[in-house]
Amino acid sequence: MFGDHTARLPVSSTKGVHGHALEASALLELVVTIAALRTATLPVNAGWTGQDEDCRLDLVLDRPRATRPGHALTLNSAFGGANTALLVAA
Repeated sequence: MFGDHTARLPVSSTKGVHGHALEASALLELVVTIAALRTATLPVNAGWTGQDEDCRLDLVLDRPRATRPGHALTLNSAFGGANTALLVAA
């Protein structure tokens, strides 16, 4: 989807921190995404176990990362097919 830009897009995930929130997952991710945009800080990918060599991403690891993105994309998959994708502007 992002082509040559994929390796330069920072990727952050919080599911390793809060786990399964069922139907509240999309709302929880939206709150975290808005907080990240407001504080200009991306949270760490908690529970990361290793890179997929076929999918090179700029994962936020070790510590939160300062950034000034204009937009953030939040993707969420919950039990029962409750899938959500939200694009949020700063």
